[in-house]
Amino acid sequence: MRLRPELVNLLQEVMNEQQPDLLPAVEQLATNRLPSRADAGRLIDLLVDEVTRTGFFETDESVKRGLMLEEIADFLGDAKYEESADG
Repeated sequence: MRLRPELVNLLQEVMNEQQPDLLPAVEQLATNRLPSRADAGRLIDLLVDEVTRTGFFETDESVKRGLMLEEIADFLGDAKYEESADG
């Protein structure tokens, strides 16, 4: 399964603002690779914070953004990650 380009772009926007050190994990998604399970967990946490902060308020545009953020979090949560040697 692949994350749509517009979702990758939104994720890059959010991580630029919230957590620039996670941009390499976003780049992995842009090239159809999964980030580590730990990075995916951090991305999901930040996406949930972003949805809470901006996602479902007042305008149709903010609702659309919130649904897109939720779709990214669902994608990351549903992904099948390989187990690393350290668990």
